[in-house]
Amino acid sequence: MVGTTLVTDPFILSPVATGARSFIPDTLTDYYMRTAKQLGIATHFHELRHFAATTVSVPVPTCGPWPAAWATRTPR
Repeated sequence: MVGTTLVTDPFILSPVATGARSFIPDTLTDYYMRTAKQLGIATHFHELRHFAATTVSVPVPTCGPWPAAWATRTPR
C-alpha cells in the first residue's frame, strides 16, 4: 500500500500491509479449503506445494499454443 512502511523483519504472508503480524496457522488452510469447496474442487492445501513445484519446472510459453510435448515433460 502506498505510504506503508514495512517492519524491520516482516512476515511474507501477513494480514496487514506492514507485515507486522503473521496469519494464524489454520487461516490460510481454512481460506483454501472454503474456496475449493465453493468451486467444487476436491483438493488439499498440501497439493499447492506440488502445483508450485510443477509450475516452476515446466516452461511457460510466451505466445502461441503450447506444444504437446510440454504437457508430458518430465522435470529434471
